[in-house]
Order: sequence, then C-alpha cells, then structure tokens
Amino acid sequence: LSVHSVEGDLAVAFAEVRVLMNRDPYGGVLEVVPASGVAGTGFSLKALGWNDDEEDLPLSFAFSHLPLNVARPGVLALAGRSKSSTTVAYLPAGEGSVVLRVYDFYGAVAEVQATVSVTTPVLDGCAQVEGLFDKARSKAETGKPFAALQFARILSEQGGGEGSCDFGGAERRLRYRRRLQDAGNGTATDCYLNGTLFNGTLANGTSCDDAAGASLANALLALIAAANGVSGQSTTASRNQLAGVLAGVVGNSTALGGAEQADALSQVAQVASDAAGAGVDHGTAANLAAAADSVLGASGDGRSEAETKSINAAASSTAQALGSALLAGTVPGEAGAELLGNNLKISAQRAASGSVANATISGPGGAGGLALPLSVLGNQSAADVAQGIDVVLTSFAVNVHGDPQNASTDGGRRRLGELGGLLTGVFSVKLKSASTASEMQINSLPEPIIITIPRPAASSVSERLINCTNAASCSDRGACVLGGCVCESPWYGDECESQSACYYWDEAQSIWATEGCEMVAEDESSISCACTHLTDFAGIASSASSVLPTTKEEVAEDLEEVTFNTFSTEDIVNVLSKPPIEENQTVYTLVFALTGACVGCLLLAFAKDRYDDRRAARLESELSAKGSGVHIQPTAEDFSRAPVTRADVAANYVEAKLDGIDEKLKVMQQKAVLGFTRKRAVALAKDDPALARELMREAANRITTIESASVETAADATAADATAADATA
Repeated sequence: LSVHSVEGDLAVAFAEVRVLMNRDPYGGVLEVVPASGVAGTGFSLKALGWNDDEEDLPLSFAFSHLPLNVARPGVLALAGRSKSSTTVAYLPAGEGSVVLRVYDFYGAVAEVQATVSVTTPVLDGCAQVEGLFDKARSKAETGKPFAALQFARILSEQGGGEGSCDFGGAERRLRYRRRLQDAGNGTATDCYLNGTLFNGTLANGTSCDDAAGASLANALLALIAAANGVSGQSTTASRNQLAGVLAGVVGNSTALGGAEQADALSQVAQVASDAAGAGVDHGTAANLAAAADSVLGASGDGRSEAETKSINAAASSTAQALGSALLAGTVPGEAGAELLGNNLKISAQRAASGSVANATISGPGGAGGLALPLSVLGNQSAADVAQGIDVVLTSFAVNVHGDPQNASTDGGRRRLGELGGLLTGVFSVKLKSASTASEMQINSLPEPIIITIPRPAASSVSERLINCTNAASCSDRGACVLGGCVCESPWYGDECESQSACYYWDEAQSIWATEGCEMVAEDESSISCACTHLTDFAGIASSASSVLPTTKEEVAEDLEEVTFNTFSTEDIVNVLSKPPIEENQTVYTLVFALTGACVGCLLLAFAKDRYDDRRAARLESELSAKGSGVHIQPTAEDFSRAPVTRADVAANYVEAKLDGIDEKLKVMQQKAVLGFTRKRAVALAKDDPALARELMREAANRITTIESASVETAADATAADATAADATA
C-alpha cells in the first residue's frame, strides 16, 4: 500500500500485509482396479502420489460413489474419512464415478474422479443371492459395516431369486421355492413356505413373487440394523451410507408388511435424528426423505393399529429431524432448502427474528404457506430469538395422525355429529429457536396466523363418479355436468354432500379439534384457516351444515334406519323355559330385584285405594246421621271419585251462605216496606180509622211471616256451616 501527499511534495509512505495461503494437496491420482466389473465385485481404490507442504500434513482420504442416471442423484460414501489411502468397495450396478477427496491438516481439499462401469449380475437362483447375502453378513460380523451396507444396497436393487433362499436368522427365516408345472392351458405356481405347500399364494394372501421379495427385504432390514450397530458411532459418511441403503430397500420392495414398514421407517427416523444437530448433505437428506415417502405411499392393508401408529410417529419425527438437519450451520437470511416427494414435502429456512413478524412464507414446492402476525413472537424470550427463527413446514399427503373422531359414512351421507375424512393432507407448521433448536410454544395469540393448507389436485369431471342426472342429484349444491357433480363452494364430494372445516391435531387428547381455529377461505386448491396457535392442521369434511335431511329421499332414508330391539315369541319361550341364570347372574339379579320392587309398589297402591274408599264411605254415613239439610246421598259413582265429592260439598257450603245473605237482604227490604205501611196507616187513621186498622193487621201478619222465614234461613245456614266443616275436615 502506498500513500502520497496531496501537496505534491513527493512524500510517500508504504505499508504491506503478508497473507499465507494454504495450498490444496497436489500431485496425486486415483486408481480404480478393475475399471469395470459386475455388481458384487471388489473394486480396489487407491490414492497414489498425493503430497502437501510438511506443515499441512498428515493427509486424510474419503472415497465415495456418484451414480449417474438415477432417480436420486447424490454422492454415496464408500468409506469414512481416514488416513488410509486405500480401500475395497462393492459398487452397485450402473454407470458412475468413484470420487476421491484428499484433505490436509487445515481442511484444504482436492478432488478427483474416475469413471467406472458396473453391470448387473445374472442371478439364476438363490445360490447367488444367498452368496451375496452371506458376504454382507460376514462383513458385518467382522466389523466392516460399510462393506456390509454396500452388499445390502446391491441386493436391494436385485430383488429375490428363484429356488430355495435362506437368509439366516430364525426370526426372519423364510424359505421360498417356486416350481412351474405344465397345466395344459398354462402354468401353475406352487409356493413352499418353511416346507409347507401353498398353491398360488401363501396363507396370508402374499403372492409367490412377493414372498421372495419380502423375505429378502426382511433380511436386509435386519442386516442394516446389525451393520449400524457395528459402526457404533454415527458419522456423516455412515449416515450417508445408511440413508442410501434404506432408500434402496424400501423403494425397491413392494412386499414389505406393516411390521417391516414400521421397522424401516424407525431406522430412517433414527438416522435423521442423528443428523439433526450435525447437519446433512443433500444426498443423505434426499435418500432419507425418499425412504419415508415410499413407506407413506405404501398400501396400509393388513397393518395393525400399533404398526400404523409407529409408522405415523416415525414419519413425523423424520420430517422434523430433516428440517433441523437442513438448517444446521446456516445463518439467518440464507436460502432455505426443500425436499419434495409425492407423499412427503419439507421446506426449511432460517430467518432473522425481526423479519418473521408480518411475514408471508410459502409452503414446500410453493403449495400452501402461512402469514404470520406482528405478535407471533410476543411471548418468546430475547435469548430464544437472538440467533434467528427456524421455520419448518411439512406437507403430508396422507393422515399421519388418528382418524377424525366418530368419522363414518353411511350411504354417502354423513350422520349427525360425525366428521368425514381428510379433504387435505396434514400441514405441519413448526417455529424453532435457532439458539436452542427447541420448538417454540406459539398459542393464544391476540392475532391469528393464517395457514393455507394445499388440497390434492382436483379430479376432472370425466374422472369423477358418474352418479348424477340433474342438480337434485348433487344435493342442489351444484350442477350435473357430463354425469358428474360440479359443486358450488364450499361443498365437495361426489354428491356435494360435504364441506370443509379447519381442524388441528390435539397431541394431549389425541383427537382432531377446532378450538382457536376457523376457516376464512377455501377453493379447489387450498383451505385457509385462521388459528391462534401452531401445530399440525388439516381440512376435514364436516356435515355440520347438512345434518338435517333436505329432501324427501333423505327423510325416508333416516326413517328406514330407525330400528327397534324386540323379542320374538320364540325368544320369550326360550328365555322363560331355559333361563341362562348361571351365565348372567348379575343381569338376572338386577331383573328380579326390579320386578319385586314393581310388584311391591302395585300392592301398596291397591291398599291405599281401599283405605280411601272406606274413609269416604264413613264420612258420608256421618253426614247422613246428622240429618243435615245439605245431606248428599252417596252413590257408587261418589265412592269411585271421593275427591270430587268433597269438592262438591265445599261448593254447596258456599252456595248456602250466599242464599242466606240473599234472604237477609229480602227481609230487610220487606221490613222497610212494612215500616212505610205503618206510617201510612197512622196518617190514614185520622180520616178512615177502619182502613187504618186493616192496614195494621196486614202489616203485623207480614212481620210474623218474615220473622219465621228468617229463623228458618238462619237454621239452614247453621246446618250448612256444620256440614261444610265436616266435609273440609
């Protein structure tokens, strides 16, 4: 560096910095002998003539294989990095290159390649297959796991052979023999399983060819586990080799049963877990994802519930571990990574904490995604977000959790309170702390997260079920086009019978739940849910809006499904003649106890009725003996409704009282009239004494009559009082 004065006095200053550059290892070559061969041949690999500066020594060497024209390209480790410059490798069939990487003490690396051609071996029978398997087992038993896994990879690509194959191990031994016989119009196949003849298929429905594949796949899985146990320490190279072999075994075998699928995926999950912290190369990650994708896409027929749970748990674990492994060693803002399969898609990226709020993040392969609110990290500590946030999104094409509770269908229409199947895959959203690698607990947010769950590709009308003739056939929720229903949003299904609802998987209760989630939009390609927490989500068919029947046919269908539990005459005779008391002691004890209680209640009710009847008769007799003017002669009808008779007596009492009052008013009115008559008679006495006396006598007679009537009325009222009092008592 030279520095000059601006004044032009030619003053100059100089400075320099010396930088020591490390030179890569140099001067060597890679030797592969032979240059071509058959799968299973031992290829001698040598690093010759490599050198470096003395202070950069010692050198270390790593050999790998790069297959060409394969579905999952990627370097496959042949031996772990070591100071040994030679190794023997057993390469799979196909064109490829052997790659040598030479490292010095400071990590500078030189790389060279050599092309090698490997042909497929001709396996005429089980002798060759058993020979290869015995070599693999021998390598594992002598502490050479890489060689054992290389043989396993070769075998996984060859499949089973004909003849009697014995891969050893009592728990995984399966003898398979195939014999072709002339059957006139064709050939007949006989299978032998452990010496037992099965014509055409084995006892569990497995075909002869599948039996051979299953036997080999089972044996290889056991061999892989044994080789992994021999290696002891998980390294980048060993994980790479394991991933490649597992992908080959699972991907090339269509005959794995539920137990073998669970075994394979458990091994995949373990390798992914080992790589989560140390990181993973793209080839290893792609092979692990491919193995998981193959198991998820395999048929679930014959799986037990325990096997299904194991596979689902291993698939979820593998996806999350791979997401973490892909981000190991990255920095916030660095480009993310994706693994895309048919049944499993994973995307992972590390973002700065400040860029997560209000961010929109696309899902794997651009399908689905999420929009995060400003408050998404509001409850997280500063330490957890200091080094960034890992966003791992996983899309499963299949249900990796339990079936929706009470899910069932009946005649294509779901019943009250039931859930249907998943209309989407399972979309998993995880936010992890880059500082601690632990999952963040995101829940009870004041603002929801918008999660867009991708749907499977919609079928064209021509591919849909031909089941309609008009709009009514589509539940009046769509149009019938070319014999198939084209449903109006949000309805779906062959008859537009279902609509979607947003659900999440509740780990604590192991059920699909809706709390904190609601649907905000949906179309043919996706469902959008607004949720205040994060976990695994799915769109599930819900019949909540179509619970009530909407057509006459649906009403008739509901009525036809109503059933009653009844006894036939024959059933009653059998039970009464030969009651199975000893087999159902508890039930019969309960029945007899309830029957006795019912009989006792009937007897008590009968006795109470008899008592009420006798009491009513005695009351009527007492009233009759008193000679009351309000006497009511009891009749048979009166005895049958004693409470009504007592009410009638009370009514008579009130009526008698009112009659008495009326009589008293009449007496008072008549006395007033007579008083006026007396006054008139006194006035007339002055003019006509005879008429006055006549009027006085008439008035006196009327007074006597009124007083007599008043006395009788008073007596009747008193008697009525007594009768009513007795009746009330």
